[in-house]
Amino acid sequence: MSLRTGPRGFSLAELTVCVGIVAVLVALTVPAVTRTREAARRATDLSTLRQLTAACLCYAQSNDGVLPPGRMGSAYPGADDYTWTNYSTLWRPLLSVNADLAKLTSCTSVSQGNAQAGEFGQPQNEYAPNDIRLGWVYWAGRDDLTTAGAVTYRSMHHAFDRFTPGSQTLWTCLCWDSAGNNASSVCPHVGSRYVEYKSGVTLQPPPDGLGVALADGSASFVTWTDLIIIPQSNGFKLYYQP
Repeated sequence: MSLRTGPRGFSLAELTVCVGIVAVLVALTVPAVTRTREAARRATDLSTLRQLTAACLCYAQSNDGVLPPGRMGSAYPGADDYTWTNYSTLWRPLLSVNADLAKLTSCTSVSQGNAQAGEFGQPQNEYAPNDIRLGWVYWAGRDDLTTAGAVTYRSMHHAFDRFTPGSQTLWTCLCWDSAGNNASSVCPHVGSRYVEYKSGVTLQPPPDGLGVALADGSASFVTWTDLIIIPQSNGFKLYYQP
């Protein structure tokens, strides 16, 4: 007489081994997926930076080499804030060159973490209707930056300008260190994250780097240690490619 038994189930030890294997596979896969997504963000940023620069150079060709002015409309002389820019003199003219830029108002890392990203490219203050924020920093047609009365950075106003101190940097991902002032620091591309550090907190870890576009039309992802730090009038520290 034979005895019939049902299918044999997994023992607790076998289940534990299976769960452990799955956990290891997940641990190996997630970082790879994260790196792939961040690489895609950086590639998208570089594509956008090239489009922004192409629009600026197209504008310059029609205006005797003059780049679109980015200076804030509401800033006192010498108090221009590079983290803001001018809708009437910069953004609207660029949109007339390439209307698709209306969808490219920000670095991808900033747009995925900044609570105000949905307002980028739009005037936000009735008392300064021409001043807008983008998820980028625009470096041309600005006030020169000074420290203790000495010029530390000369902004380009023509596509052919080559100033010292200065650079060919035209656009960068939006990033600043508030340097202890009453504001958070904004840091994209910190690994795969966008981070805002509280006032007075050291940028640690810092961004891996920033997307940078030059006036010659090129764009690249510049590592953090290769960027130059420059303070502006409100004390915020900005970063550009030398």
